[in-house]
Amino acid sequence: MDRRIKLFYLLFVLYAAKAQTDYCKLSCGNTLQTVCERKNVSCGAATDCKNFKQLGLNDEERRYVLDLHNKYRNKVALGQEKTGPQPQASNMKALSYSKELEYIAQCHTNSCKYGHDLCRRTPEWGHVGQNIALKGRYHGDILPTREFIDWAMNGFYSEVRDWDPSWVSSYDDHGKEVGHYTNLVWARTRYVGCGLTFYVDEKGWDIYYLTCNYGEGGNIYGWSVYEVGPPASKCDGLPKNSKYPGLCGPDNL
Repeated sequence: MDRRIKLFYLLFVLYAAKAQTDYCKLSCGNTLQTVCERKNVSCGAATDCKNFKQLGLNDEERRYVLDLHNKYRNKVALGQEKTGPQPQASNMKALSYSKELEYIAQCHTNSCKYGHDLCRRTPEWGHVGQNIALKGRYHGDILPTREFIDWAMNGFYSEVRDWDPSWVSSYDDHGKEVGHYTNLVWARTRYVGCGLTFYVDEKGWDIYYLTCNYGEGGNIYGWSVYEVGPPASKCDGLPKNSKYPGLCGPDNL
């Protein structure tokens, strides 16, 4: 299928998802939910976005994002991360893909403003986690989507270098930049969805901007990142994943 047709289908799916939910009823106190906050432009480009392109992800790219997440989660769950070393996880869930989380993430990246949004909740998840990445090129060649995803995911996971394994039982960043890593391996998280946008910034740099949202979200102080124990031994009734033996449950697209 031609990529333009795929992106048209993506937009149709995302706008259909939006039509089913009134995000203006999902505020976080006095803070509007992202989709509601940007409803004046229907989650499209902000007025100051230059050379804007909503790149989005097709199904192959969604599967690629999903597999990368689950490979990293499986590595940690099996106790194969030697930095630390990190202990095994008994309750690490496999991630599946959520187009609703993707829609909210895409709405955010389409603002062309780098940084975390403040309210991204959904009817299902009151707390939604988020990882963001930005890469700039100065009038360079087009950055392939998979290359950018690889770079971003490696950056998220590389924070393991500053993560002390003794912190697993009770989350605290201890002043370290570890939040991307812990979002990535938060055991209770079951879904991920990502948005991708291109624009040119005020200095003329080509900007690629990725946001991944996670449901349910992690990084809650005092909560365990995961439970330490034999891999996939506490799956809460879910089957062990056949592709990722350290993880519990399905990895559906």
